[in-house]
Amino acid sequence: MPERRSAAGRVAQLTRHHGANHPSVAAARDELREARLIEAIHKEAEADPPLSLEQRTRLAILLLQPLGGSNAAA
Repeated sequence: MPERRSAAGRVAQLTRHHGANHPSVAAARDELREARLIEAIHKEAEADPPLSLEQRTRLAILLLQPLGGSNAAA
């Protein structure tokens, strides 16, 4: 997907210009992670057989519940 490739390019560019530990690189890595997850979800959602409404509901609940870790407040 173009979003993932764009996010990966942004990480590379920012790392080259600011170094691996710069806050902007960390933010870009978060965006890349999100793009990868979105791509994986789309791939599974488009597979045959399609997910049932019950399966999609369970997955949505899983994604919405706080799990702890560094993104617990998000």
